[in-house]
Amino acid sequence: AVAGDGVIRTLALVRDLSEAVLAKDRLDQLQRLDLIARTTSGIAHDFANYLVALQSALTMLSDQLVPGSTGARLVDESMDVIARSGALVTRLNLLHSDAPSTIERFDMNARVVDLWPILRHVGRHYRVTYAVAATPLFVVMNPDEFDQVLLNLVANASDALVDSLSGEVVIRTAASPSTSDGDAALASRRCVLIVQDNGPGMVP
Repeated sequence: AVAGDGVIRTLALVRDLSEAVLAKDRLDQLQRLDLIARTTSGIAHDFANYLVALQSALTMLSDQLVPGSTGARLVDESMDVIARSGALVTRLNLLHSDAPSTIERFDMNARVVDLWPILRHVGRHYRVTYAVAATPLFVVMNPDEFDQVLLNLVANASDALVDSLSGEVVIRTAASPSTSDGDAALASRRCVLIVQDNGPGMVP
């Protein structure tokens, strides 16, 4: 504006909208997550129905097989896969639930051994072996989450392999030998899970 004395004066109003923009972004993200949770819950429900049908079919098949035979063993392993898949479905349903996840104390070595029949199939045509610690390694966490982490690690390791003849994935467990700060007492309460492959790695 031009004042009476001929001097041009300008009035500027500045409003900081940073917090409002961030709040809107957070709200949009929460709404997207809620939509994903709702969709996942619906898919999980349908998948659970398929598992029930598959379990029924395997049960009928098991009745026709000789106990201890190769076919019976494969059916038992398949039933175990179904049981673990059911646990995964339950976890997916919890995405849209306020119920807390179940925390348990379990032996990590025993969990690896129990999961190995499934893990050896995850490796496709590659060899999957394990070498667990001689003494029990107890951890406190959700056991289903442990299974998922281990399955993902083995799947990623198998993706890094290219030679089906010499490709190998090895699962190891061990007590933590030390800590960065040299606290021996803390190290004695830690353990490690290692999934190692002999492949060249994945192409970026």
